Amino acid sequence: MVGMDKSKLIAIVDYRVDEKIIEQLNRYCSETIKTRPLPNLMEPVNGHPDMVMMQYDDRSLIVCPEEYEYYHGKLTAQGIRVIQGTNRLSRNYPSDISYNAIRIGNTILHNGAHTDGTVVEKANDDKLLRVDVKQGYTKCSVIQLQNHGIITADRQISEVADSIGIDSLLVKPGHVGLNGFDYGFIGGASGYYNGHLFLTGKLDDHPDFDAIQAFVASKGIKVVYLSNNPVYDYGTIIILNRRKNEKGIY
Repeated sequence: MVGMDKSKLIAIVDYRVDEKIIEQLNRYCSETIKTRPLPNLMEPVNGHPDMVMMQYDDRSLIVCPEEYEYYHGKLTAQGIRVIQGTNRLSRNYPSDISYNAIRIGNTILHNGAHTDGTVVEKANDDKLLRVDVKQGYTKCSVIQLQNHGIITADRQISEVADSIGIDSLLVKPGHVGLNGFDYGFIGGASGYYNGHLFLTGKLDDHPDFDAIQAFVASKGIKVVYLSNNPVYDYGTIIILNRRKNEKGIY
């Protein structure tokens, strides 16, 4: 498949994700790893990848201390760098958002007051531009399309992105399932790797379906619907590349 070498790719998904979604993901990735429930977090999101780790690049993760050993054991031997974060998580906001930051090229969007110290330190060491946003659940709120831009229902994130040259499509909030809440975040129903946008289900009932389709098509991105169910927020699907000694895509 153009732009994706299945033999090198690993996906991380919520432990509750539908098996049909895993079957579809396994057409593109050689391995799919399920998260574990983290009792510190609220039950509906206690296995969301974007709650317990930040994807720093396509072969590096910064993981909360509680889950560090689990992912270190599964990924380090495969060429993925697993970095232990500083902040432990708890169920109440803002103590649950430490790793909910998003990297787009050389920029990190995050709620600076509550981002994990290791994430901030690593970004500073690598001279990345750190841009503060009000939304604590930054990654949950954003479909990240790498250098192609973002899709979000958060107006302030959209405005900030546009102001620093990141192309943004603002869509209406809601219309994404998440048990225990009125609705989920659109970013948490997605994953992206190298020209492929993965969605956990169909967006047909979303009021901005046509705009989303047009935006993605204008970037030359292929949409992969992982199920025929309505789109559901399982937390961001994280896709990693186990290759070694090659330049990353970030």
